[in-house]
Amino acid sequence: MHFSQSATSENKKSTIFLQMLGTFCGMCVLSAIVILFKIPNPNMILISGLVLSTSLFGYPSGSLAALVMVGYSMWFFSTDHCFFRYTAVNAQKIAVILLGVISSLFDVGEVKRRQMTAMRALKRANAELTADNKELKRVSSTDELTGLGNRYSLRRKFKSYIGKPLCVMIADIDNFKEINDRFGHKIGDDFLEKASNALTSVFGREACYRYGGDEFLIICASMPPEVLQEKFEDVQTRFAAKDDRFTLSAGYVCGIADKEPDLRQMMHRADAYLYASKSNGKKRLSGSDFVK
Repeated sequence: MHFSQSATSENKKSTIFLQMLGTFCGMCVLSAIVILFKIPNPNMILISGLVLSTSLFGYPSGSLAALVMVGYSMWFFSTDHCFFRYTAVNAQKIAVILLGVISSLFDVGEVKRRQMTAMRALKRANAELTADNKELKRVSSTDELTGLGNRYSLRRKFKSYIGKPLCVMIADIDNFKEINDRFGHKIGDDFLEKASNALTSVFGREACYRYGGDEFLIICASMPPEVLQEKFEDVQTRFAAKDDRFTLSAGYVCGIADKEPDLRQMMHRADAYLYASKSNGKKRLSGSDFVK
């Protein structure tokens, strides 16, 4: 953090130096032009350089441009170009030029300062808005308890699954109501997190969704039933690592969804197979290939 701030400070100093160098060179070029072409009223040319430098780069470059302009004016209007002796009329001109330079510098410089302040505030506001939008997107598409994608996240990714060989599996915690009633909702939440961790460890976080209550939806690349069974048993082992009284049941369908209604039908059938697993003693996986 300290290194980053130091680097930023050095970059800012380098930028200011380059701006001032450019301003000095520009003002010298303008001065050379008015001398070379013997322009009778050079201040109109030089004041343009002052205003342009100040409006582009702010007070540092504007102050340098003002010094160059005043210095040139002192040389131009002094007797024999000695910088120190003036006729009464030219002394008045120098006074007027000095007042005009100071006024222009502060007027334009203040506008530039306010613009830069507003731009910094706008940049901060945009950064905060971007962060808020990112957080809002994360919160709206993520289940707060488990960190898995929710139904909104599923809707956003729904089309990406069409036309691909998939296994659609729905799993839930056996006797979850009993867990809540017996141990309380805090322990119930702990079990939901345990189930989430077990599923994501085996299938990956991107494949898993919290579908509702204690139900989890898994959409992954198609695989043979025996491989899916091995993965489910791995999930079961991880979930029941500390207490094998608590288990998972699941249902699956594997196949290709050519259209969005097909994918919804696969989810519906996987849910039906989940209830078949429940009816057949729980702690098991049931399913089949998808047939339209």
